[in-house]
Amino acid sequence: MNLRILLVAIFSFPIFSHALEVSQEALIRDDNFKPIITKVILQDLTAADQFDGKYFKIVKGKSDDAISMQDDDLTVLKAATTYYHLTKARNYFVGKLHSEYVKNLPQMVIRIDITNTYNELGHFANDRYPPIYNTAKSFPAGRGYPARNILPWGNEIWFRPSKKVHVSELPGGEMENAQLKNVFRQFRNRSHVVSLDKFMAELLVEGVDKISEDPLDSFFRVAGSSLVIELIFQSTDRFVSLFEKNWYYLDAAMVPEIIYHEYSHIALSDKIAISHSSPINEGLGDYFASQMANSKKLYGNIKEYNQFIAKKVRKRNPYQLQFENVDFANTDFVFALIYKAVQIMDQKNGAAIIYDMRNYLNTDETIKEQLIDALINACTRFCVNPFPTKLKLYQLFQSHGL
Repeated sequence: MNLRILLVAIFSFPIFSHALEVSQEALIRDDNFKPIITKVILQDLTAADQFDGKYFKIVKGKSDDAISMQDDDLTVLKAATTYYHLTKARNYFVGKLHSEYVKNLPQMVIRIDITNTYNELGHFANDRYPPIYNTAKSFPAGRGYPARNILPWGNEIWFRPSKKVHVSELPGGEMENAQLKNVFRQFRNRSHVVSLDKFMAELLVEGVDKISEDPLDSFFRVAGSSLVIELIFQSTDRFVSLFEKNWYYLDAAMVPEIIYHEYSHIALSDKIAISHSSPINEGLGDYFASQMANSKKLYGNIKEYNQFIAKKVRKRNPYQLQFENVDFANTDFVFALIYKAVQIMDQKNGAAIIYDMRNYLNTDETIKEQLIDALINACTRFCVNPFPTKLKLYQLFQSHGL
């Protein structure tokens, strides 16, 4: 009897050690996309007291040791949140999109609260370099530097800690203001033209004596409304400042869609390099994040941890040449374009279409040419009625200024 118990224990232990499930609190979105902290089940752990699993190991900073579940509350919450959503992301690519590449990926190291700059040879830049906050980034595997005893490393995702920064320090902040002022400018110009047209029409059709009892009164009434609009336009900068958020911060490890986005970079890295950012790379990451989040909007405020502008599928989002620039790679233009194109092509199997489309793209290609061609070619391969669907796609591209 004792021998039987011993044999059962010996053969059961490896299975048990690779199939642990632990309950921990993590931040998730509820059915209304509101952030809540609740108990979740962390799967595929290989240790009951650490965030060390079959597919992910969550570490802090430059450490190589998995975070203990007895660490401070905030660290444990971040570790549990990242582990839970990364597992969800992996299951999405393996289960829904049948990615053999993702299925065979080795365990990944995930770093939270790391402020060091990445170094292609040394892994971590020296601590004397300025720390980095308010972002997340995926990095490719590195060969290390044997002469300095720096071992090779695999693909990693780094989640930076949060720090309050002023809007003026954010890349693209000035562009957002310029876009809003351009909207006001177009409205101002159009209003002036309409007012003048109306006054001249009355003058020519009705005659001076019939415009009103006092022609000057009619003129000043029209001019007065134009003057109000002009004053609003000239005060746009002050108007914007009243409504914009002046201070921003982001604890990337506490935003589910950022976690999905970063893992998407890893999952797509069999075809699209993650060595640097690009509009297509970031747009694809946003699209797949939206599919995992089951939402048309991303990165919405989680006030305690995230005070950044959310991304969403806008009704109109005109193309600008700056969107091809790496500095503006994180605008929501490509995300919105892909999302809407999928709605036209095939809502049910759209994610599979876009996943296949990655085979015909690379990180350095442009929105205006290669992305458009890739979407049209995807429709040729997968659309039930390619010709009329392509016409709708071209209408979509035209409506977005492409």
